Amino acid sequence: MNYPLLLIFICFFTGILFPQSIQFEQHSVDLNFAGIQYVKIIDIDGDDDLDIIGGSEITPYSASLGIAYWRNDGGDPISWIRFVIDSSFKHVMSVDAAYIDADTNLDIVASSWQLNQVAWWKSSGNPETGWTKYIIKSGYI
Repeated sequence: MNYPLLLIFICFFTGILFPQSIQFEQHSVDLNFAGIQYVKIIDIDGDDDLDIIGGSEITPYSASLGIAYWRNDGGDPISWIRFVIDSSFKHVMSVDAAYIDADTNLDIVASSWQLNQVAWWKSSGNPETGWTKYIIKSGYI
């Protein structure tokens, strides 16, 4: 019963006593989606490859491009294909994915400072084209 705690303890102190150098390599996903501020890593299309959903906000250098989804093709190296979920949902302040309704498709929820809204997008089962927006709350500021 105490083994899981012991294992965590050993791994924790092993990392401190014998630190390893961790190297990360930068990979660009999309250089043409300005103002991206909020991302969520999750398997949107159910193919066991982690995808990305993200929202952009207005910056001094760019306009908001709304909410998009980047499909991971599972290749090596990975290539990403962008699909716009809602280009009119400007100045995104948060974005997440969850099973909101009773189906088996991941839906997306986000908030917009500019629109003064919290909304969710129901997935039709085709994350490349099938999103229907529902406003959860409007005029909250």
